Amino acid sequence: MDFITNVFNKIDDFMYFPILVIVLAAAGLYFTIRTKGVQIRLFGTACKLIVEKPANNQKVSSFQALMVSTASRVGTGNIVGVSTAICLGGPGACMILGIKRGLFSNEAGVGSAPNASASADVTHPVKQGLVQTVSVYIDTMLLCTATALMCLTSGVARGTDVSGAPYVQQAVSTIFGGFGPIFITIAMVLFAFTTLIGNLYYVDNALAYLNKKKMPSKKFMTVFYICCVAVIFLGALAPMDLAWALADITMGGMTLINIPCCIILSGIAIKALKDFEKQRKQKLNPVFHAKDIGLDPKELHHWE
Repeated sequence: MDFITNVFNKIDDFMYFPILVIVLAAAGLYFTIRTKGVQIRLFGTACKLIVEKPANNQKVSSFQALMVSTASRVGTGNIVGVSTAICLGGPGACMILGIKRGLFSNEAGVGSAPNASASADVTHPVKQGLVQTVSVYIDTMLLCTATALMCLTSGVARGTDVSGAPYVQQAVSTIFGGFGPIFITIAMVLFAFTTLIGNLYYVDNALAYLNKKKMPSKKFMTVFYICCVAVIFLGALAPMDLAWALADITMGGMTLINIPCCIILSGIAIKALKDFEKQRKQKLNPVFHAKDIGLDPKELHHWE
């Protein structure tokens, strides 16, 4: 098992340093320049759009889609991942972890959040794109930073022997005493649960799309959910180093697939952004029409 873990750790290390660091930095810079820093420039607009109501109360709102994406993104990694990074790599590892989690923030992560975004009922797709950037700020800038500061200012000695949950539990214990470890345990259970629910929501949407916008049979879904439970069970039993390496590799692989696709489609996204800002300058509530950016309405199911 140690041999297998070492192999995956080496793959993980090479994938992130240098491959993903270079790819993410280049992509982040590329999109930041092309959008003129939209993730910062329109942050206030993004926050305002969160509370915008859908035209149909039966539809998913921007806020609901944001909560689903945040639920799937915010997980045990915000606690255990940050703690492990600090224990193994020192305080400076927090910066590296931030790079791995949020450098590509103007595209809202590594590619899973659009599943939630697509379900939101908005008048213009750019609205939901902006809203989803807020989720990355919540996840990386707020929660990961809070965990790091909580650990580093606690005075608790860090080391490989306390990496993971124990380090965070001991840090919280300096303030809350015996209730600290209980609080962290409850938080981790809730974070893990919301992550699973959020990702299962993504799976349902993806399967429906692949099945011509109809959910597969109940029998198929039952077997699929059993497989999901089995994967979760195996993950819980696997050594922590192996589990994190596998998680990093799969997430990194998804990123390497997603970024080229984003670059290929970036022309359409930039045109949509310009259309959104043009309408806002005219004091209008932006409404998207495919023909306005040179797309064929017949090729789009939702937008005319």
